[in-house]
Amino acid sequence: MNQEQYKAAYAILHKTGLIAQKENIVASISQGRTTSMRGLNHQESIDLIRYLKESQPSNNDRDKMIRKLYYYCHQMGWTKLNPQGRLVANGQQFDEWAVKHSYLKKKLQAYTYPELPKLVSQFEQVYKSHLKAF
Repeated sequence: MNQEQYKAAYAILHKTGLIAQKENIVASISQGRTTSMRGLNHQESIDLIRYLKESQPSNNDRDKMIRKLYYYCHQMGWTKLNPQGRLVANGQQFDEWAVKHSYLKKKLQAYTYPELPKLVSQFEQVYKSHLKAF
């Protein structure tokens, strides 16, 4: 595996949240020959990167979850006017909540795809408790 392939594979592993499974994935690609990405031959490197790219969730899936969070924000009145004068969800207010109360205590854009479903579930509970207050 050359340096460019190594960097690409490592970046995808981090982005998809599969970094903890790296050794198992590499062992599977190399049919048990190695657990190190640097130990992969050229074809195995290509196969690894192809597999990782196929494992990547589409931005559309991520966007769906983020839109759902913003929907809840909008329903709870966490809104602001955008430059066009349109009422939109207040992402800054959500980030402030997320840093204080979300399960990983970080801003929305810092959440990886595998972490988002739990955040959506958590915020859905916040939304439901908001509805019960009325």
